[in-house]
Amino acid sequence: MHRILRTALTDAAGHSEFVIVVVADIRGFSGFSQKHESPDIAMYIKRVYMKLIDGYFPFASFYKPTGDGLLVTVPYNEKNLAEVAQRTVESCLQCVDQFGSICQDDPMINFPTPDKVGFGLARGTCCCLTSEDKVLDFSGHLLNLATRLMGLARPSGVVLDGAFGLELLKPETKGLFEGDDVYLRSLAEEKAVKVFFQKGRVDIPEDAKRPLATKRWDSWSYTLKLHQWEKLAPFYRVPGTGLSQRPVSPVLTATFPARARGKILKGVNRTSTRSDWEYLEVGAKFYFRLNLGALVLHLKSEGVTSKSPVTLRIDYVPKE
Repeated sequence: MHRILRTALTDAAGHSEFVIVVVADIRGFSGFSQKHESPDIAMYIKRVYMKLIDGYFPFASFYKPTGDGLLVTVPYNEKNLAEVAQRTVESCLQCVDQFGSICQDDPMINFPTPDKVGFGLARGTCCCLTSEDKVLDFSGHLLNLATRLMGLARPSGVVLDGAFGLELLKPETKGLFEGDDVYLRSLAEEKAVKVFFQKGRVDIPEDAKRPLATKRWDSWSYTLKLHQWEKLAPFYRVPGTGLSQRPVSPVLTATFPARARGKILKGVNRTSTRSDWEYLEVGAKFYFRLNLGALVLHLKSEGVTSKSPVTLRIDYVPKE
């Protein structure tokens, strides 16, 4: 796979493309991973990816696994924008409704599975890296925005960027959403932005409605080589984060060496925002627990080698 990618990168070029970015996340995946063996986890996530691609987003142009979810891009133009927007949102809504039974008739899945999924959607232009008409990757602000919106889609449901264009949707679909103003880590910390969220499914947390720039941020970070993180898998309780109340606005990032043409770029790092964490309550204290199993799998898929240093960092606001 790395050789194929390396060959494709030789003639790769970037261009802007109008897309709807969809970021899906399986809720409760960390707890599910703790209770099942690796082959079962791998089989489940494989089957979910297949269902999402074939059953809900067969019209997308690009798919990228995220460990416990999927990133999807759907191209559009000025002629088909309304049709594509409606179809994409409708597919997300259907998946939310049907996710609990998504593997119900699958003979390989004979164990309990997560029953909730969250979606974040944003649309606009992204940088598309292609080689001989094959899409290698997407990057840009829109992906970060969709990821942040996905983080708000709890306990399940769909969250749309305020600039998505609710008027593009059919009246019956539009009526499933209501609006609110929120603050987003690193994207909208001082001035709130508009979002539309699925009524009856999404509960926008109160801390998302307060400015982030004025809050006192704390953080935890540690650097190990990837193989050392892997030895701590599947789950790792972050030391020193025992707090009397649940902190708010947590963000987990992984920073690792960037690569180009199969070689590490000296002094250049990549940072990926991840959702592979959960709260762990021990006695009267709250800790962060990392799903290192899913995180390590994601990093390997990004080409991170076993001896590469990886810094994991959690930024959060202690609740006062």
